[in-house]
Amino acid sequence: MFPHREIGEKMLLVTLFLASIIISALWMAGYVEQHSLVSKKVESEELKQKEKHDKEKKDPSFKEAMLNAMQKKSAEKLDIAWDLETIESQTDFSAYPIKDVLATGYTAGYESTGKTPDHPQYGLTYSGVTVRRDLFSTVAADPEVFPLGTILYIPGYGYGVVADIGGAVKGNHIDLYFETVDDVYRFWGKQNVGVYVIQEGDGHVSEALLDQLNNLEFDMNAVPVLSADDTGDV
Repeated sequence: MFPHREIGEKMLLVTLFLASIIISALWMAGYVEQHSLVSKKVESEELKQKEKHDKEKKDPSFKEAMLNAMQKKSAEKLDIAWDLETIESQTDFSAYPIKDVLATGYTAGYESTGKTPDHPQYGLTYSGVTVRRDLFSTVAADPEVFPLGTILYIPGYGYGVVADIGGAVKGNHIDLYFETVDDVYRFWGKQNVGVYVIQEGDGHVSEALLDQLNNLEFDMNAVPVLSADDTGDV
């Protein structure tokens, strides 16, 4: 009836279809170009960081700083080893009760605690203090056997302050803190050992107490035991 009208409608539909294809093509071209620019920017930043890092590595002062950091870390471990040798050769522990235990090692990492560094309680013990490997280190024990705050001397490891507990740490079993898994296997593993009970804890531990113990200047011939007055409010 109206052939011209039908032809016009068909042409309009074809025109709209072609227009939509052109618009889509233009949009895709713009997207690809923008994505390419972003990728190039990222690659450029990565290249700049790599060049900066390579330059720093060649810088004598950078190498010296890295070497000093590595030497400091090694020195800290050597100091503990020296302290242990000195303490055990000069201290008479025979006056203190001894208890046979199974001693294992643990870290603050996922393999021991199930926590990663981004966890809000990473590195925190049951008592609330942060784990530490020092002359007086934090250790885990069954509070029914060794109450929190108990000071032990573990031959081959050093002084340990019971600050933590563990689901698998029951009865005559203690867990010694180490900074890395490598240290656990390298310096300890699993051992049956007689530990000396230097002072029984009262169920409390604080950072102040640990700081005070590790900052004590004491005669190696005398075991450093804090009295209730010395420990303060812990």
